[in-house]
Amino acid sequence: YVPESALDGKVLALLFGANGPLCCGFARNFAKVYKKLRREESDPFEVIYVSKDNSRRDFDRFVKGMPWLALPFRDNTFLFERYKVPDDVLSWPRMVILTPDNRVMFEDAVPIAKECMLEKKPEAFSTVLETAWSDRGLINRFNSLFGPW
Repeated sequence: YVPESALDGKVLALLFGANGPLCCGFARNFAKVYKKLRREESDPFEVIYVSKDNSRRDFDRFVKGMPWLALPFRDNTFLFERYKVPDDVLSWPRMVILTPDNRVMFEDAVPIAKECMLEKKPEAFSTVLETAWSDRGLINRFNSLFGPW
């Protein structure tokens, strides 16, 4: 569940993927970056997992180890299309960075995140977030991002 309050005024990273080796490895390593950058609930950054898992079982296995939020299990084809994420497991994970007013700042920040992790500088990812920051936010952001539930 993603409460509206978790989105208000924050830079969002929509993490598209599925329970598989490429996504699991990335998620496990990116969790270290996330924990460095998001120490408190009030920090202006949040990750939301958008699943392309084939089954509830795969979804549940994957999200149980995530420190961030996830949209509930459902067919997210609409969101993959909306954010131009290919429907191809070899293209995942994909991390779309959105400004607080829902502009796409980065179509895929995974390569930047991987470089930060490789160089053992997780805090360097904050520069990506700073470029996406603005103090303009939207009301009813959940519906504008994810459509009617």
